[in-house]
Amino acid sequence: MHRAYRFDRILDSTEADPQTVAYLDRLAMTGLKTLEVPQDVKTKLEVLLKQVSQKRDLENMGRFIMAKLTARTSVELPRVLPSRLLHNPHGDDASPDPRDEAEDGTDTEGGKADDYEAAAAHSDQEALAFAEDRRHRLFRKFMGSHSPVSAAAYTAHRYAAVYASLVRILSEIKLRAPDFKPRRVMELQAGFAAGLMATYQIWGSSLGDLPADAALAASHTSSECGSSEGKSAAAGEPRASGDTASGFEYLLAVERSVHLANVGKYLTAEFVPKVNWQLGLYEEGTEESSGVDTSGADKASTSGQRRRLDLVIMPHCLLSSVDGQESRHMLVRNVWNRLSHGGVLVLAERGTPTGFRAIHAVRELFIKELGVGKFHFLAPCPHESICPLALTGRDWCHFAQRVRRLPHHLYCKGSRAKNVEEDKFSFLVVRKMEGPRRKYVSEGECASLEEQSHFWPRVVMPVVKAGQHCLLDVCARPHTFERVAVSKSMPHGAGYKFARKAAWGDLWRFPRRVIRPEARGYTSEEMQQHLLRLAAKNRAKEARGREGSEQVGSREERERLEDEFVRFFGN
Repeated sequence: MHRAYRFDRILDSTEADPQTVAYLDRLAMTGLKTLEVPQDVKTKLEVLLKQVSQKRDLENMGRFIMAKLTARTSVELPRVLPSRLLHNPHGDDASPDPRDEAEDGTDTEGGKADDYEAAAAHSDQEALAFAEDRRHRLFRKFMGSHSPVSAAAYTAHRYAAVYASLVRILSEIKLRAPDFKPRRVMELQAGFAAGLMATYQIWGSSLGDLPADAALAASHTSSECGSSEGKSAAAGEPRASGDTASGFEYLLAVERSVHLANVGKYLTAEFVPKVNWQLGLYEEGTEESSGVDTSGADKASTSGQRRRLDLVIMPHCLLSSVDGQESRHMLVRNVWNRLSHGGVLVLAERGTPTGFRAIHAVRELFIKELGVGKFHFLAPCPHESICPLALTGRDWCHFAQRVRRLPHHLYCKGSRAKNVEEDKFSFLVVRKMEGPRRKYVSEGECASLEEQSHFWPRVVMPVVKAGQHCLLDVCARPHTFERVAVSKSMPHGAGYKFARKAAWGDLWRFPRRVIRPEARGYTSEEMQQHLLRLAAKNRAKEARGREGSEQVGSREERERLEDEFVRFFGN
């Protein structure tokens, strides 16, 4: 019999297990800390760069290549992108299938108008892509005609950044889809094979070779799931036929530049199994060999099954491999048809408005042509609806990953005092199967924690960490781009401590207190006036002691400052 006061009773705690909470936080923290290029790759690059040419010539060639690449991918300003889903922002979930409407005879004039609007938006997308491609007619030929010196310079300049961004993407796939274990991998527009190297580090090596964050996630995932593969390996059972010590069956790299492919072959020479290199996607005479004797229909079916791939990586491929939006979409369709059920397609471009425009067009291609039930976006999108960032006209979806550069005595990319760079990239990960957002109505119905993470919003801008509160700009279901506020005075379950540690690109698993439905809201009139005054004051300090005909704070100066604010902050 309890003889004390009622408020002294210790009730059962309803909080989750601490290990579960820690794993939920790890699932939400998809970003990685500063990465490094593997040591064996650094050693090989040191030998390669010393034998190809002098350091000064390599650096000059690298700057020339990057000037061409920047002119192609980094000059377009943000704009409101044409959308084929604008008349139906919820995608395929908001309306029945048009084929069902045609069978039922319930097609209306409104549906025809929507079709006309979608066709007009598609034409606008093609016109915009054609206008940008026409300005850079020789870029594709330039990127496909490397000399030995330019191939080595391009590798030294871009290898670390491309490798780090792909490790970041593939680590999230391994973390949030623990059932996905690729055995057959292809990298299109492989170049120096940074995608295959990242894949080998994530799925083909021991946990000791992985980045610290990825190793922690992999170890926790294996302990939670208790996969039969790990148990059989621990018990000493033999692997299935076709598997190698690395866990891969088939590795394919497609690169049209012979000299750049030679660099990739040199960097991946120790891979098991050996990487197959092709100049084209459908190159003849490169069929995969098999130890099974087949003939007739069995041979055709076996050959078709062999060609199915589990993972296809397309790093910086859409803008440099083909010209025209329709050609890019045809390439994506062909690659998608070569994926097996449950396979993953990874697209990555530079984190500029141009790269985001190419990714956005492919994203709408999947939603419009396939339907949500046949695929789902594993990252970064938390929904299969219209992209809200594409409609702002000032923002675009991109992320960042920090990586240590090559040593300056090998290749000096910029300032010698700076050995860490931040690579900006836009990406899209599509999986060929029905996703959790289609299977379940809400997050609470999910069978696993990894499936719950598909319902969490994504932090798409750097977190604003102010005094005792944080502001997060998130992309959330169904298709919203909103600002969430978390203060220190809120309950522990609001996620203030997590918000202080959250990084650009992480997921937000806590309740959302929306303070601004339009997210950043850009710059208010008050803030513009304040910034104008600060800018005029700074320019007055710079002009002090110098003679100038233009008066600081004059009408001309104010108009020039306003033009700068329109450029960076919008109207």
